[in-house]
Amino acid sequence: MRDLSPYILAMDEACPCGPNLEYDSAFLALERLATPDEERGVGATVRQAQEPDWRDVARMAETLALRTRDLRVVLCLAQAWLALEALPAMADGLAVVQALLEQHWEHVHPCLDDGDPTERINALALLGADPGILGHLRRCTVIAIERVGVVTQRDLRTLAETASSTNDDDLHKTLREHVATVFGHAGHSRLQEIDAVAVRAIGHLEAIGQVFAMHTPGRGPDIEPCIRELGILRREVQAYLPMDNAQAPACVSPSPENEATDASPAGAVHRLPRSLDADEIRHRLDEICEWYAANEPASPVPVILRRARGLIGLDFTSLLQAIAPGGLTEFRSLAGED
Repeated sequence: MRDLSPYILAMDEACPCGPNLEYDSAFLALERLATPDEERGVGATVRQAQEPDWRDVARMAETLALRTRDLRVVLCLAQAWLALEALPAMADGLAVVQALLEQHWEHVHPCLDDGDPTERINALALLGADPGILGHLRRCTVIAIERVGVVTQRDLRTLAETASSTNDDDLHKTLREHVATVFGHAGHSRLQEIDAVAVRAIGHLEAIGQVFAMHTPGRGPDIEPCIRELGILRREVQAYLPMDNAQAPACVSPSPENEATDASPAGAVHRLPRSLDADEIRHRLDEICEWYAANEPASPVPVILRRARGLIGLDFTSLLQAIAPGGLTEFRSLAGED
């Protein structure tokens, strides 16, 4: 595990974050080096887009990060680490961002403009951008097993997107089998490590959001896309872990009251009490349907949930009549009823 303290600790008492190197030649060179070359035409030739040389970016950013405490430098470093080393390195980069904001809010570069965080928020826009941290996360390798295969975050995202689509049944089935094979060969301990890294990254992202919520309420970087992406990863990984060995589930995070913020798009989800009556279950289903109506109005989930709501409390015969009336006659014949 890399030592992050050289990029976080105060540089000196008088100037804890060091000088603003925004116009320094090394800073400008880093910005150019970290910017991807876009696809462009040269005469009849099309020059393909090219990724930066992330090893060079990492070396230059690490050197600059020792001279100044600047979020722009750290975001370049975090991108390079993620591109080179995948998820664990992403968590390291986010840890540096969090620490700089928490420990050096008044002095970290770019500084506040008379209390205005706009420039600082713009610097952190890379957290939710493609190209940026989000883009690299969506393309990163989650796990690679020699002679078995590779699973990427793109694979897991495609699984989530095709889960309810009848048009992509073959794609979903093929991809599901591939992921199951690779995860099956990985073993629980390896998957637990991946889940733990995702938990750590989500924690850093949420802490970054909380710093802005405390100092500049209502204004801050968009961290939700990254949290959602990590939530997709966690749900897929946890499907192959026994619950007693997994981290807190991606859909339910424990707290003293069994409630916390979830990494999934649905936001805060609570554990159900141990005993619920039928009316309480109906009420919970209504709340879920209301959430979908407000946040995902095109989703088919509420249709299914309302159907399930109408089945609560039915006995077996009534349930069969409701969902498969054609099978009721056969059941009565089997049961010896007239």
